Amino acid sequence: MRDLGVNPLNQDRKSSLRQYGMVFGLGILTSLLFFLPFLIWDKGYFVYYGDFNVQQIPFYWMCHDSIRSGNVLWNWYTDMGANFVGSYAFYLLGSPYFWLTMLFPSGAVPYLMAPLLMLKFATASVTGYAYIRRFVREPNYAVIGALLYAFSGYSIYNVFFNHFHEVIAFFPLLLVGMEEFMINGRRGVFAVAVGLCAVVNYYFFFGEVVFCVLYFIIRAVYDRKNPRGFHVTWSRFLLLALEAVLGLLLSAVMLVPGLLAILGNPRTSQFLFGWNGIFYGNVQRYGLIISSFFFPPDIPAYPNFFPDSNAKWSSVSAFLPLFSMTGVLAFFKGRRRHWAKALFGLCCVMALIPFLNSSFSAFNSSYYARWFYMPVLILAAMTVNALEDPAVELDRPAKRIGWLMIATLAFALVPVQDTSTKEWTLGVLQNPGQYAAVLGFGLAGLLVYRFIARRWRQDKRLPQRMLAAVLAFTVVGSYVASLVPSRTMGSFSVLMTMLLGIKFIIRPVMTTREAMQNVSKKKRMVQSIVCGAFIGMICGFVGAGGGMMMLLILTSVMGYELKTAVGTSVFIMAFTALTGAVSHFTIGGLPDGWTLALCMAFTLLFAQIAAKIANKSKPETLNRVVGVVLLVLGVVILAVQYLK
Repeated sequence: MRDLGVNPLNQDRKSSLRQYGMVFGLGILTSLLFFLPFLIWDKGYFVYYGDFNVQQIPFYWMCHDSIRSGNVLWNWYTDMGANFVGSYAFYLLGSPYFWLTMLFPSGAVPYLMAPLLMLKFATASVTGYAYIRRFVREPNYAVIGALLYAFSGYSIYNVFFNHFHEVIAFFPLLLVGMEEFMINGRRGVFAVAVGLCAVVNYYFFFGEVVFCVLYFIIRAVYDRKNPRGFHVTWSRFLLLALEAVLGLLLSAVMLVPGLLAILGNPRTSQFLFGWNGIFYGNVQRYGLIISSFFFPPDIPAYPNFFPDSNAKWSSVSAFLPLFSMTGVLAFFKGRRRHWAKALFGLCCVMALIPFLNSSFSAFNSSYYARWFYMPVLILAAMTVNALEDPAVELDRPAKRIGWLMIATLAFALVPVQDTSTKEWTLGVLQNPGQYAAVLGFGLAGLLVYRFIARRWRQDKRLPQRMLAAVLAFTVVGSYVASLVPSRTMGSFSVLMTMLLGIKFIIRPVMTTREAMQNVSKKKRMVQSIVCGAFIGMICGFVGAGGGMMMLLILTSVMGYELKTAVGTSVFIMAFTALTGAVSHFTIGGLPDGWTLALCMAFTLLFAQIAAKIANKSKPETLNRVVGVVLLVLGVVILAVQYLK
């Protein structure tokens, strides 16, 4: 990143406050769009599943009533009695959002869970902006980075862990405080940030200390020749350490009881030794960690790609909405030597080595990736920094990640043996519908990103366009990530319909018949065999009909003109549909004759009318109309499936 030395605190106060207010408002709006349908459906409640329902809501309610009644030393409702502060400092007592519930009566607490989460997302947007603003020239790029951080895959994945979001919201202040001290000489900001983060959650604070130490060392090493970087002297180092100590003293009222309470916890006395500290005993866990940076998150309790990784509740997710790792790879390509590259590389090494990974969790032997929100902030900053730089290539990384996503279809060909029946089958994905949703929205995001980056790369409107896309896909992706498998087993063809609609809207097929005829027959034949096999594999794997997938392949890969592609796909699907119909009629009997006749007659009639209109339309207009129809159709079908 360009270490520009931008100090938001020294900017024009009025414009700075306006910008922060806009970021806060966007955070509120985005989270509102996510929560509002659930609030309407459940009449003001937001319930999810797992710990959110059986722990988070009851804890908030019980602690709210305990404090109001004055029972703040010993709590008889926890096991057979427990230290109140020590037991609940981890969950909520250090959270300023919890204390807001004191303004409301007891009965209102369950209704406050969603509004408080919205405030947390908005706060994370503001603090993320305060950090990322230092590394870009245009404020709108910092806004994009802030929203990427606040609504990352990690944040959405961990919605059911309500208390994680306080940590996400306030962590950037630690780096802001360090930057203010080391670059601008501002005293006291770091001490306040340390005290606040230690009070909010002592467990996460331990990992944040580890990350801050690494951040400081790497910045100091790489910034030796940078006039606007970290220049470490013994006096500055000791003063910074003093501020850290002062911050710890400020937090002692919450930090000390919390630490004393966990000293007797058996999890804190079990450490990794020998080979267990160097290699994960579960090979799938490596794949899970790597994939978490590239793909939208699965449902926590229902991992898809690597279901036997034994990491269901470990918070393994670091996905950036819309971008995936596109911006990060572009940053790596465009920056030869940079501290952010070294820091992220070190984080990757630590994530893949069990003992180093455990350093972020007080070295306990249980596997957790709950520290991933920290490198996510750096990834968001790297992404928008690359996006802002016109010299950095954005398109090629997106292509590579797109093909990587598609390559995961190979999981359908992996042989697996049932442990009980000893029968062999193909395919390791346990929830193909969920996989289709994750893959579909991941690819759709890359498609929109490529379109915007290509069309407005040199345009001043690029950040606004990209910001709008981030907001849209953040909301949509959040819905996908929040759906349990029983609700994601819908038709893959619906997702392909939506994806194809988006494709036709933002990137119309303008290929002419003359251009089609210039392709050699040999190349066309090879493409047909490969693409046919590919479509067949997908259809067999996820149970899709293949029509939409075929249309996408014909227009995007094989270069068919739109009208020819539609006719070809319909012609081919006619045979598969006829075969299926005959089979169903044989098994289940013929349908009502009049119903069948009327459906066939009206289908043929309106197909002829639509064909004549389409033949007279301009290619671009036809693309837009087809795209809108497909997108609306997909949305309607999904709405019927998920809201019925």
